[in-house]
Amino acid sequence: MKIGIVGTGAVGGFFGGKLSLAGFEVVFLSRGKTLDALKTKGLILETKEKIFIIKSAIFTDDSSQLKGCDYILFTVKSYDTESVINQIKNYITDETLVITQQNGINNDLILAEVLGKENVIPALTKGGYSSPSPGHFRNVGFAAIEVGEYNGKISVRLKDFATFFKSTGINVTISGQIQTERWKKYIVNCTFNIISAITKLRIDQILNNSEIRNLCIRTMKELIIISKKEGIILNEKETINGSIMLAKKLGPFKTSTLQDIEKGKPIELEAFTGYVLELAQKHRLKIPINETLYALLYGITKTKLNLK
Repeated sequence: MKIGIVGTGAVGGFFGGKLSLAGFEVVFLSRGKTLDALKTKGLILETKEKIFIIKSAIFTDDSSQLKGCDYILFTVKSYDTESVINQIKNYITDETLVITQQNGINNDLILAEVLGKENVIPALTKGGYSSPSPGHFRNVGFAAIEVGEYNGKISVRLKDFATFFKSTGINVTISGQIQTERWKKYIVNCTFNIISAITKLRIDQILNNSEIRNLCIRTMKELIIISKKEGIILNEKETINGSIMLAKKLGPFKTSTLQDIEKGKPIELEAFTGYVLELAQKHRLKIPINETLYALLYGITKTKLNLK
């Protein structure tokens, strides 16, 4: 079995590393400093038990190396989705399933426009992932992936995916309501990623501050209203409590958005709160908390202050 990792960041690097350790042929499509590090040092995979060095995988920036992949884990940042899928589309056949574990709630639709909906499997990951340095990928807590069909069926292809993927030691769940589960994670991301990026606080610090914790709750309430307008009916109390419990499990963790800001990288603001504002406009709703958070983070990341 041949598996492609498109986007060798914290999530792609960790999941691909686990697949490689399980004995699968893995192609890591990467670039820049990450690719240089992978080729010279190998992939450094850090778990809570051990640090592994993987050198047997294929590390490349040549998209043609994806030919013949049975699965592709598509883990690029949301702002690169359209450009990257158009770059690799000629090397993806109808026999290849593309699993999108990306942040955001509409990347799967972008992929489906190019590949066809039948070739795309929406998914989500849970756990805390980071990349301390190029080519070094860490998860020292829990790691999980959830996949599902748009129609809610527990298909043969999902069962096949779950069977082989479980050999990595990563927990796999097949969901009959994948869009609902993706919205739940989207609400977590649009809340904790955005607020952590603005405040520069870890998840545990956010939850331990009553004022900021209350801001998170108010943010989530607006997002739950938006989800309802999009046909995803969520119980407000259960969703908020579940989001906070999930965040607690991450502990003293810096969100991916905060990590990107600290490294001077672009962030997924438009895929998170930016898209929420688009949906609010579509449904003619006012969401002042999320509007304010967007404006603040936009100002932090897009504007350079000329202080004298």
